[in-house]
Amino acid sequence: MHQIPADVVEVAPGPRAVDRQCDVAATHGRAVFTRYRAHVHLLPASTQGALYIGRRGGHRLRSGGGPTYSVVMRIIAGTWRGRRIAAPPSTATRPYTDRVREAVFDVLGSLLGTPGRLPPVVVLDLFAGGGAMGLEALSRGAVNCLFVENHPSAIRQLRLNVESLGAEGRCRILAVDAWRLRLASLPDGQLIDLVFVDPPYRVSSAAAGGRTIPDLLGRLAEPAFGGAVGRSAILVLRHERAVRFDPAALPGYEIIDGRSYGRMSVTFLTFSAPPRTKVADA
Repeated sequence: MHQIPADVVEVAPGPRAVDRQCDVAATHGRAVFTRYRAHVHLLPASTQGALYIGRRGGHRLRSGGGPTYSVVMRIIAGTWRGRRIAAPPSTATRPYTDRVREAVFDVLGSLLGTPGRLPPVVVLDLFAGGGAMGLEALSRGAVNCLFVENHPSAIRQLRLNVESLGAEGRCRILAVDAWRLRLASLPDGQLIDLVFVDPPYRVSSAAAGGRTIPDLLGRLAEPAFGGAVGRSAILVLRHERAVRFDPAALPGYEIIDGRSYGRMSVTFLTFSAPPRTKVADA
């Protein structure tokens, strides 16, 4: 049966909230909506625009001037377990569902030998969106996280999420394009141990002005871009399931695991190239 997950469906209140609920019914079937309408909750939204529902991470239903569906997620485990955070009410991001996020961290716990938690790692969250992956990592034991995001609505929501968890002291937000990022040395000689990479799907499926996943990973391996990324770092890359990577096309990397969830896949990589020299931004 087609179900509407309770943890990812939120409806922004407004003068036409009832009409928005009718739109949900029309999209998913009135019988399904009636059965699961208790899972549709009112959520304040600061922006107006297209109509969204958070099924499997959120997708656009139609354009319009009414209230916006905003995908709400939970922190799955750790210090902030059960706390809610929201994804940006925008087409710019596709947040992981709670189920997939939990599965990804289960794999990381296995790879790092710390089931259910993370060791005190330093995290880089590229194309961070609302910061769900980096914040989950912090909740599970990561020391701090550097978030990189350049979409205005995503940056606003990311800051709200960080503030709601009281995590300002462990987070740094860079409002820049990940493609133009230059990482200088981190304080106290720290190196990044865990990198989440979640570029737009158009990057993973086809060349977009030369911006493809191999291009992105190639730049991440360059000292000028990733000089602060440790040699033993694990990279977690999300992409369309239809995209397959030939290891030969990713020089300097080794694919250590890969999982598929519906139409998306998550590939886990590590560096295999000789040690690189860490350089600071000029």
